[in-house]
Amino acid sequence: MIAIKIALSGMSGDLHSRKEAKLLLESMRTMWSTRVTKLARVVLDERKFNRPVNLPKAEDIQMLAKYLKKRVEELNLNDTSYRNYASVVETVMARLLLYNRRRSGELEATK
Repeated sequence: MIAIKIALSGMSGDLHSRKEAKLLLESMRTMWSTRVTKLARVVLDERKFNRPVNLPKAEDIQMLAKYLKKRVEELNLNDTSYRNYASVVETVMARLLLYNRRRSGELEATK
């Protein structure tokens, strides 16, 4: 909007209005990083820290652990088909993630 005002005042020959608009534009550019950007960053950080954390119930984790343990016991390691391999990998990864739930990034870091 300020650029439009500068252009219109230049076309009409109003030098005083043009000078005021240029000063406003210059002050907006210098103050933007400290007044607007910093305030927005502070507000976003506060929102991130005040976000509620929804944790699963202990009973649900126990049920999942029992299910995965049962599924690991039922795995057929002699079958070398791709479908069985994918099932074994999926089950073992889920079991490892549940075991290392405080350090979940370690599993993704393994190659």
